[in-house]
Amino acid sequence: MNVKKLLLSVVAVSAVSAAGILGTSAFFSDTETSTGNVLSAGSIDLKVDNHSYYNGILNENTTWDLRDLTVERFFDFTDLKPQDWGEDTISLHVTDNDSWVCANLALTENADNGLTEPEADEGDSTDGSWDGELGDALNFVFWVDDGDNVYETDETIVLEGKAAQLPQGDQNVGQSFTLADSNKNVFGEQGPLTGAETHYIGKYWCYGDITLNAANPQEQNTPTENTGFTCNGESVNNMSQSDSLRANLSFYAVQSRNNDRFTCDQWTPVEDNITVLSLENKVEDVWQIQEDSINGVLTFKHSNPTFDYNLNVNNLHPNTSYSLIYYADPWPGNHPGALLGTFTTDGSGNGSIVNGSVNLGLDLPDPADSNYPSGAKIWVVTSSDYNGSDSMTAWNPDDYLFEYNTVKYDDTDN
Repeated sequence: MNVKKLLLSVVAVSAVSAAGILGTSAFFSDTETSTGNVLSAGSIDLKVDNHSYYNGILNENTTWDLRDLTVERFFDFTDLKPQDWGEDTISLHVTDNDSWVCANLALTENADNGLTEPEADEGDSTDGSWDGELGDALNFVFWVDDGDNVYETDETIVLEGKAAQLPQGDQNVGQSFTLADSNKNVFGEQGPLTGAETHYIGKYWCYGDITLNAANPQEQNTPTENTGFTCNGESVNNMSQSDSLRANLSFYAVQSRNNDRFTCDQWTPVEDNITVLSLENKVEDVWQIQEDSINGVLTFKHSNPTFDYNLNVNNLHPNTSYSLIYYADPWPGNHPGALLGTFTTDGSGNGSIVNGSVNLGLDLPDPADSNYPSGAKIWVVTSSDYNGSDSMTAWNPDDYLFEYNTVKYDDTDN
């Protein structure tokens, strides 16, 4: 930024005649100037490196030095056998500024790739991009590592489970987990990650069952000798033969200064043409979000001939039928309103609709909606309070989920 300075020189002359006396008046002054003043925006740059081992041997294809990620892969294994395993230590480097950092693991495929005879003999009868069984046989653990590629007794696990437990479907947004935000820091003391410091996340996967066997940090363990885990493939049968699993692992950093209330649930990695809508239970009348674990996430294509979506909800009433609806004000929401889908929660109150699709024949919001043109309301309501097509029949808002914000959808063949 160039700074141009304009200096004004002022000369004042005063002639005073009093009793025949000629005099001059002067003002004593002093000027101090600070030159070269600069306002410059800071920066945040997140770089990642990875060291990967496959069955105890360094794997060059999934190992790289510090860089911005482009074509690098944390997973690139195409001929898995039961009891195969891998271990990575990922190092995160946030330069210049203290930052909140989040991670996301999202499945992009869990495919059957046809049915082999051994698969069919085991009872596998489905074949599609989300019908594979490999996700049920692959287990993962992520933990806070000290950079030695070994899980040790003084280190903390941040995520573990089967790959199939992640959200599925073409528009799923995966599962995010916090590394450091305003509520949590998995690396230790509460607060952001300090700029210019290195932090490590370990990742272990097993084609089979994982047993935690944390190593003693006082011993000189290496990933070729003792990773802190054991992998047992005895539980793997022929159902996952020829299946494939694809996933994206993403990291996100955002400044912490002047952003002291950031939480990782405010971030979701999305692709073009995908809208992500948080669904929340709210306090009636004031319509404030209740800070609890009752919530949901709807992802949908916002420009498409059909309304294609995925829905996941948590901690609603168990074993209850719910409807996902477009509610068009005013009451009872049939201006025009529309049913988008139905589902039944499980015994824990969780539920989902995977690869939902409905031909609405209208844009959201519709011009008849009193919220037009700002946006449409999307709700999850108990099916017993809805007529199954376009109208609410009762009002029990404590049982519902409401939109975090209104949304828009362009029906491209309407």
